[in-house]
Amino acid sequence: MNKKTMLTVLIAVAAVIVALIFAFGGKQQVTDKIYEIIPGQQNHYFSSNGQLLVVNQEGITQVSLSGEQTKIENPFANPVYRQDKNYKLLYDQGGTDLTVFRGNKKEYTIETDLPIITAKTNAVGYTAVATLETGYKGKLVVYDNSGLDVYKWQMGNSYIVDMDISSDCKRLAVASVVTTGKTTGCRLVMINLDKAEIIMDSTLENTLPMSVDFAKNNIAVTVTDNGVYAIDRAGKDKWNYRYDDKILESYKLCENGATVMKFAGASNNNIIEMYNNHGKKCGEYVSNNEIIAMDANEKTVAVTDGHYVTVANWKGESKGFVKLENDIRKIVLLDKDTVCAICGSIVRAVKF
Repeated sequence: MNKKTMLTVLIAVAAVIVALIFAFGGKQQVTDKIYEIIPGQQNHYFSSNGQLLVVNQEGITQVSLSGEQTKIENPFANPVYRQDKNYKLLYDQGGTDLTVFRGNKKEYTIETDLPIITAKTNAVGYTAVATLETGYKGKLVVYDNSGLDVYKWQMGNSYIVDMDISSDCKRLAVASVVTTGKTTGCRLVMINLDKAEIIMDSTLENTLPMSVDFAKNNIAVTVTDNGVYAIDRAGKDKWNYRYDDKILESYKLCENGATVMKFAGASNNNIIEMYNNHGKKCGEYVSNNEIIAMDANEKTVAVTDGHYVTVANWKGESKGFVKLENDIRKIVLLDKDTVCAICGSIVRAVKF
């Protein structure tokens, strides 16, 4: 074989290798399926201890990477799921029933007098429940990990959006909407649960709250429609950042207080920005196409445009991608290397 022929062969082989890398993104392992979706079933998907959780009107199904299923029957008409560490919470949106699980065991149940607005449990099983309340804009009750109420607050001038209890059960952070004249604002309140007193009460004007969560370090992080704000245990401002003229489409707040924000791009695409738990930008990922779903944990950010699943580190550097033949509707990160893709009528797992 002469040099010219050998060069041609090498170029051809290289082209094949590049094509394969482009098609499969590297050494990913893709399962055929780990879960089959029943037609007409409205599922919500979450990650818990390296496994997939499927939540629907029948209850919770825990799915391993091998496809083995463990069912927790708890039928609700409009189930909403929350979790923190080993505690799971399931409540009936617009109903009056709530169940708290420790692992897969039912720990306690609560039946409220009026419909539930929202609820959240912390890492030791304390639960905050916001409900409608006659004569008020809402009522907030905190229950201990045996289901006994330990704090109540009837709210007269703002509507509850979200709240969270610190991991030591000593602080309650509340985000609500307050209207003053023609101005609508985000009211942030920090409560000392030991003393049952408000230690911080401030309003961000022309801002709407979306969520509030305590990070591992017990800093309360509030995501709004125009920025992210962190408050310490004493109710003092810790850090914040604003979106400026960027349009927020979705976000993920990680357990350590770091945030991943998906903003609209200028060319039918998206910009993913990563911020550490001090509110400093540490990475950016710019997609070529519109991102329809994303997920993140403290190690990895995963995105999909409906055909490709791409994982990146917190600097925004791609760690790999894979193309699936089914249209992808949602993705869930199980750990730093494994993504579940909800594709058509099945769920597939991808190991990067």
